[in-house]
Amino acid sequence: MIVGMASKDNTDKGIQESDLSGLRDLQAMAKLLKPLHRIGTERDKANNRDLHMDQYCLLVLMWLYNPIIDSFLRLQQCSGLKNVQKRLGVGRASLSLSESVTIFDPTPLARLAEELSDKPPDRTPENFACVDKKITAGWIGVSLACPDR
Repeated sequence: MIVGMASKDNTDKGIQESDLSGLRDLQAMAKLLKPLHRIGTERDKANNRDLHMDQYCLLVLMWLYNPIIDSFLRLQQCSGLKNVQKRLGVGRASLSLSESVTIFDPTPLARLAEELSDKPPDRTPENFACVDKKITAGWIGVSLACPDR
């Protein structure tokens, strides 16, 4: 009997697209993060950067949406899923993904968040096309009338 020897279980095939949630929300957020795209590219003289700050932010947000992503390795694996690439506009991130925190200056992200928090939300009907329910003012009225809720 061998004690302490781990056996590799072949049933772990990594994270599947069906394991992830929030990709539709993140796809909508991608437009808001577009101004960050050129941040951190100053050092890229060869113009061959594959991961930009807006994409990095989307990957981090995907990690926050999905507790199943528990490491940079898992996040890197998820970036290779076709649906993630399509919805978030990212390619497969390299294993040096963790180095991105030293390349991307967070100041422009903080400014963007502050700017977006000051703007009233755009309420054009097209922006609510992904909501599969009829939106009414009733819930807002109940919330205002019953502030305990």
